[in-house]
Amino acid sequence: MSQSKNDFTEPESGFSAWLDKDWDSPLRTSIERIATALRQFSHNLHDGIPTVEQSDSLAEMAENLLEASTHLEVRDHIPSMFEELREDRFIFFDHSPLSGSLSPVSAPLNLAVEGEKVVGRVNFGASFEGPPGHVHGGWVASAFDEVMGMVQAHFSEPGMTGKLVVRYQKPTPLHTDLTFVAWVESVKGRKIVTRAKAFNGDEQIAEAEGLFISVDFEALRSSLK
Repeated sequence: MSQSKNDFTEPESGFSAWLDKDWDSPLRTSIERIATALRQFSHNLHDGIPTVEQSDSLAEMAENLLEASTHLEVRDHIPSMFEELREDRFIFFDHSPLSGSLSPVSAPLNLAVEGEKVVGRVNFGASFEGPPGHVHGGWVASAFDEVMGMVQAHFSEPGMTGKLVVRYQKPTPLHTDLTFVAWVESVKGRKIVTRAKAFNGDEQIAEAEGLFISVDFEALRSSLK
């Protein structure tokens, strides 16, 4: 049964299920630990006031970590993108700067399918600050793009963002549990219109409309060779 566009409950199933696939491994777990630690490091550095001794020590550790990371094998992003989309389009989002559990810069925005919607839950940390004590509006727009991008990819032929319109109704607070709810409004040929709302508790703080254009990914892949 279709749900009201203005109501949502706890998700019945989530995209977190992709973590249970066969390719889950100790390596993936380690990378996720690294990403989680780096995200928290960024928040602490943003909010903290270190002494000179502390800052020198942190700088040395950061430089050692950077040196170690330069020896990693480089992922070929274009082929891997299309292989991931072919196998399971949601695997690709593991590296998303908004929802990716393997991305050290993600919030992360946790996504779940609920009825005919996608629900995103997020708590933006200190490094996402724009106005004092609040989330930068660009990150709010990115969260809308992510949740609407996921809903159109799940319920129609996946496309790319053609237009994104955001209406900010209330300031978006940091360190607060927020909810983004998105649904597909209409599909006409290659044009997919989506809508979404953001909530702080029961209070609506923003809304958005997106236009996505479905893409022939095989043709796109060929054009990039």
